[in-house]
Amino acid sequence: MQVQAINNQSFSGNTREAGSKRRANIDAAIALSDSDLRRAAFYQACLQTDEEKHNKIDRAAILSLPVIAAARDSILSRGQDVKFFNGVLYSSPAARVITGLKTLGRWGAAIGIAAGVVAATDKLEEKSPKFRRFAKEQPYTMLAGAFATAVGINYAVQKGVNKLGEKIINKDIQKSWHNISLKVVKFNENKLVKNAVKKYANLTAKMHPALKGIGAIGLAAAPLVIGVGTIIHSLNHSSVRNKQAVQNYTNLKTAQAVLANARARELAELQ
Repeated sequence: MQVQAINNQSFSGNTREAGSKRRANIDAAIALSDSDLRRAAFYQACLQTDEEKHNKIDRAAILSLPVIAAARDSILSRGQDVKFFNGVLYSSPAARVITGLKTLGRWGAAIGIAAGVVAATDKLEEKSPKFRRFAKEQPYTMLAGAFATAVGINYAVQKGVNKLGEKIINKDIQKSWHNISLKVVKFNENKLVKNAVKKYANLTAKMHPALKGIGAIGLAAAPLVIGVGTIIHSLNHSSVRNKQAVQNYTNLKTAQAVLANARARELAELQ
């Protein structure tokens, strides 16, 4: 039965068959439970507020965080050495690339774990009415719990990966450190890399020191700004969508009551 039938108060049709079918639709609309109306109201609100578009914006912002954080650490680590396996890469383009890749891996793993926690929570809400009711009654507690769980799992995974990496390094990688060093030198001496470094140096040399400082601060804060902005966008959209869903429910409930009264009057006239 289509929800649009709720708003149709005409019980008659061009033919007896059409009138009978319309009455059946209206009776079905009158019989809809509050849960049915709330689901219909929420679905309609998702369409009205373009839920899919906003979800895509949030996903794009979240997926961009590892890349932005990696670029930030790579650029801001200029002049710094970086630990690579059991050795140290001295300040160089290769060291900055390795720094960026390490950040990319950490952030990517953290976001993957967070997505897994959210998916598990959604699945639990779907299967457990008690958990679903708790999630509705205590949304901020749920959010805090999911965040704490994701942070805990991420910490445990990072620690486990580090230990595993040390074992592998001690057995295999350490033996190949000389070969790795040669590849690093080759990378640093690559013409494209040297040209990019030269252009970057020329660009930064022309910049005012104050502008450099502002740029560094902006770059350092970029992941935080995007993360907070994504949360604000998501919460704002959820608020607008939920308000629209409440309005839709009120409209549907009112229309259902009008139809019920009209149908009662019709039945009373037939008696």
